[in-house]
Amino acid sequence: MKKVYLVLLLTAVSMVHAHRVNIFTQTQGEKVICQCFYNDGKPVRGQSIQVKTLDGTVIAEGKTDDEGMFSFSPNIHEDLKVILNAGMGHVAETIVKQQDLPKIEKKPVTQKTKQPVSTVKKNTVPEPENDVDEAKMREVIEQVIEEKLRPLTDLIHQQQRSYSLTTIIGGIGYIVGIFGLFMFWKSRKRK
Repeated sequence: MKKVYLVLLLTAVSMVHAHRVNIFTQTQGEKVICQCFYNDGKPVRGQSIQVKTLDGTVIAEGKTDDEGMFSFSPNIHEDLKVILNAGMGHVAETIVKQQDLPKIEKKPVTQKTKQPVSTVKKNTVPEPENDVDEAKMREVIEQVIEEKLRPLTDLIHQQQRSYSLTTIIGGIGYIVGIFGLFMFWKSRKRK
């Protein structure tokens, strides 16, 4: 009987990992885009999400949309914690590093003064084209692409590690379950 409980326990552990929630963040322009999904790839819809500084100050909060997306424009430039609460104990957290945040440019305060409108057209001379080294341009483009893809590759590596642990626990659970059924069948046959 103890073996049956062990089989049920291992099966429950593998089922818990099947409904884990994940957050993937990336910067686009002045916004940080958060994509929230379950392990099976389904989006986390209409669930609570908060963005906090590491000391706990909430800077943004809201709910995910129908595609599991949430975006915010950070007003500070420091590491941030994004917390997704998908209900029933499904909580995921991720840290958005300071270097991955959009650059915040403080615009100088200027006073607008009215200037007289000139009706005389000035001759405009086209600016000379800049000579750009093609190899230098490729290097810059590759660096930008690598920087933008880094969060995605990190998430893929993290998912591969979690799937392998889930697969191992699930496989052990199935083996123990089959062995338990075999032993149960064998003990019934003796009686």
